[in-house]
Amino acid sequence: MGKNNFFDLLKNAVDKVQQDNHDNPEERTAPTNLFDRIRENLAKSKERRKENEEEGKGLFDIFREKLQEAQRDNEADPEEETAEPTVFEKLQAELKRLEEEKEMASSGLPQYGPEPAPEGYVEYGPDPEPTPPPVRPSSKPVEPIPSQRIDHIPNSVPDPVPAPSSKPRAIPPSMRSVVSSGSIAVRTEPNMAAPQLPSRIPAKAKLRVLEHSMDNAIKLDGKLTGWCLVDYENIRGWVLDYYVS
Repeated sequence: MGKNNFFDLLKNAVDKVQQDNHDNPEERTAPTNLFDRIRENLAKSKERRKENEEEGKGLFDIFREKLQEAQRDNEADPEEETAEPTVFEKLQAELKRLEEEKEMASSGLPQYGPEPAPEGYVEYGPDPEPTPPPVRPSSKPVEPIPSQRIDHIPNSVPDPVPAPSSKPRAIPPSMRSVVSSGSIAVRTEPNMAAPQLPSRIPAKAKLRVLEHSMDNAIKLDGKLTGWCLVDYENIRGWVLDYYVS
């Protein structure tokens, strides 16, 4: 994630939180000039990033300080309506999400492609049927039943059980919850490179899980994370199962 691209992502995160705040009827709308100041501080941080790096400050630490400063100024200004604390919580959650994605991208660990699941990993969906033990033929001779003709004695060895498929596994639809502190992205395919849908699923939302796949799994917080096909208020797409309870 390049530095310039990082600042663009931060600006997009601020725009998204402002739009969510405006559209949420249960949350008091924060003043527009509050978000304008946050964007202005973001632009100043971008211009002074070389100076900040020389002082040993990282980009995330700088912007985190700017958010805290904006919240203090908003609460102290008697002429400006005080924003809901949830507005700043959402901004901090978006910042943390971007920080985690940057750390994951720079960790050097393989992030894409199938990998063996760690011991104790629980996969969604029913367990595969156990392989039945082979049926041993009886040592007693087969005797024909009177008045019946035996044309064929069935093979006592069962057909081989097919290997489990790596394709997404359809599971009985079940209601789950989003456990992320912020909204989560929805993608068109179970792949980090797949495009995101315009809409996101909010935190703590109830959704239906339709399928689960470990194709293109990634490591998140040291755990192998697959994908869930979910349905939420006419939004259908793939999300990381890390964020679904």
